[in-house]
Amino acid sequence: MTEPDLLRVLLNIEPAADGDAEEGDELARRLRAELSGLNLDLLTTLSASELSPAVQEPPRRTSRLLEYGLLPGALTMLVAVVRSWLRSGNADRRIQVTIGGDTIELKGATPAEQQLLIDEFLRRHTAG
Repeated sequence: MTEPDLLRVLLNIEPAADGDAEEGDELARRLRAELSGLNLDLLTTLSASELSPAVQEPPRRTSRLLEYGLLPGALTMLVAVVRSWLRSGNADRRIQVTIGGDTIELKGATPAEQQLLIDEFLRRHTAG
């Protein structure tokens, strides 16, 4: 498989508002462990300070970013694991999933609203 075949997905993990950088690191480690069973290619792990200045809305200082390369068919599994992981922890943390310039935030919506948002996001990136 060549690099262009992979869908590049950026996960922005933000701890609760009163969280610190150590909490951001720990959340990133836990999510990576959850995602490790999916056989995805972890391309990079970044702190907010390492993010390119070209990003329009930089994440908070405590955020951690994981970038994965995956086949489009694996996106549904990735989002399901992320959503399950988010529900199992602190209600104040959030995750943004970004593909290209398209971002979905998985926090602050009811489970039904989240499902509608996720379904539309997946339709945009897995149709083909």
